[in-house]
Amino acid sequence: MAFRPVIPIRSVSYAPHQAEGMTRRDFMKWMAASVALGSAACSGPPQERIYPYVNMPEGIVPGDPIYYATQWVRDGYAQGILVSTQMGRPVKVEGNPNHPANFGGTDIFAQASVLQLWDPDRSQSVMQGGARLSDKLSASPSTWSAFEAAWRERAQQFAPRKGEGLRILTGPLTSPTTLDALQRLLRRYPAARWHRHAPIEGGGSNALRIGDVPIQPIWHFDRAEVIVAFDCDPFSMSPAHLRHARDWSTSRKAGRPLRLFAIESQPGALGAVAQQRIALAPSETEALLGRVASRVAAGLGQLADRRAAKIGVADTTAQFEDLLVKALLDSPGRSLLMAGAHLSPDAQQRVHWLNHRLGNIGKTMDYIETPDASIRFARPLAELL
Repeated sequence: MAFRPVIPIRSVSYAPHQAEGMTRRDFMKWMAASVALGSAACSGPPQERIYPYVNMPEGIVPGDPIYYATQWVRDGYAQGILVSTQMGRPVKVEGNPNHPANFGGTDIFAQASVLQLWDPDRSQSVMQGGARLSDKLSASPSTWSAFEAAWRERAQQFAPRKGEGLRILTGPLTSPTTLDALQRLLRRYPAARWHRHAPIEGGGSNALRIGDVPIQPIWHFDRAEVIVAFDCDPFSMSPAHLRHARDWSTSRKAGRPLRLFAIESQPGALGAVAQQRIALAPSETEALLGRVASRVAAGLGQLADRRAAKIGVADTTAQFEDLLVKALLDSPGRSLLMAGAHLSPDAQQRVHWLNHRLGNIGKTMDYIETPDASIRFARPLAELL
């Protein structure tokens, strides 16, 4: 065997007295010792008795998983999942390949959802509270029967006032069954108020109102050739992000020409694969959106051609704007523009107008009445405070 000398690592010194630095062999010694110490510090599984079944449930074979088709709801929208169980315990979540919302894909939130069933701090019963002690709100476990008894007493007080003083707080709601129950309750107490609160909403509630009817866009990434995202990430934050990412990747594999423009205030999944990407603050993004809308309305295609002809990748905001305007004017009916839900209503209106002006509606996108009933019927949280 040929002799291979030890190559010293001169840039790292692990001890003040060793000025010559650490060698690779010494580095491996310290790493082995760290792994050994870390392994010795870990404890094994808790010692507990395992009892056999008295009556074995039908279909269970010890050691073989059983899969259940169910759904996981995020921001009111469902993803089809398959849950793997071992001896009745859920242990793994995978996507349901037959569900049209994700076609077998899952995101990090769906994968982590199984931990909700094992979290010792999860809410396992009805909680009753309301007295504020210092900076914490005291709450104690209760039961549904106790809640029903308390509600019957309050219901007698609400009935003469037609529900005045009664407030109902929910998150995003797309369940027809729950909506029907809420509507029956509000018909019984017409003076009651329903409020909506979504503290960690993923960004899919950028609904547009036509009269009193809120509508929302449905994006078809498999039909678009130019995709523009104004400070939004449809590949990770919108309710149908798994379907969006799959449609885009399917189009790319099929060899269709695709151009992605990402204007971001923070890194996102769409920006990671975009050919043109620029970082702007939300205020600067809205200013860029206003200039793009003005230039598209004026049809300044020739100016964009002259200024962007020799630009491969934009280095400045002006170059990015020229490339974007040229791409939009060169692909009528084949582009798709979207804006983050946190942008101003004016910015949302400009994006909807651009999609209309470029002929995208009915081709790369459609509008439906939003399935989130809380947007249609509930009041904002600010009116509850």
